[in-house]
Amino acid sequence: MSDRQEEKERRKAPARSEPRRRLVQIGGGVVVACAIVIGIVLAAASPNGGDASPKPARDVITSGGRPVDFPAQTAAIPARKTTKLAAAARAAGCRLAHPKVEGSSTPPAHVLGRVAYKTNPPTSGDHNPVWSSDGNYAGVRTPAPEHYVHSLEHGRIELQYKPGTPARTISQLQSVLKEPTKTDFGVNAGNGRFALLFQNNTKMPYAVAATAWGQLLGCRSAGPRIFDAIRAFRTRYTLQAPEKITQAE
Repeated sequence: MSDRQEEKERRKAPARSEPRRRLVQIGGGVVVACAIVIGIVLAAASPNGGDASPKPARDVITSGGRPVDFPAQTAAIPARKTTKLAAAARAAGCRLAHPKVEGSSTPPAHVLGRVAYKTNPPTSGDHNPVWSSDGNYAGVRTPAPEHYVHSLEHGRIELQYKPGTPARTISQLQSVLKEPTKTDFGVNAGNGRFALLFQNNTKMPYAVAATAWGQLLGCRSAGPRIFDAIRAFRTRYTLQAPEKITQAE
């Protein structure tokens, strides 16, 4: 082949390869675009909204404040004199009742709105799908009843005090929930386990009340004998409910 012919062929080669080069560039662009779209879709589908960090295992909405730890120092309470619930309630002047289990169905339904409970404070009934966490709500806003009734269904004991209760009495109620307690269910309920403490928000007629699923201990005054009644109530009714949740919530 002549030198002129070889030169002509060399000049044609780039022209022939140009379409192929463009196809490669277009294909690469498509791959990159697809990767970007897939990344956006995965981020949107992520339960954390694209945040790679995992959500906390315990993320319970309480429709109020979050519980706080029980204080290290609490007010002293009288030593225990009796373990009998009925006798302790009588001695303290407290009412021990077993209200009929409420609800629009069996088991009670999960609802999103307000519920008109027949017992004050509530002891059972329809409730919000989200329960209130265990713990000490003294000093923070009390959860809505529809949330803490769900906690009762899980076997929790709820200790409530009326608005305006002296700080010393609240501290004593914290003390009684911190005590080691071997329950009839067979678990230790010390240090506030399986219990909630909060200020009442239903205008109950009691100074202090303890509730469990279908159970009520209502005390008109917060005298020194109420603590034996609370102790015995907690021993008897902790985790005695339709849904027994034996881990912390």
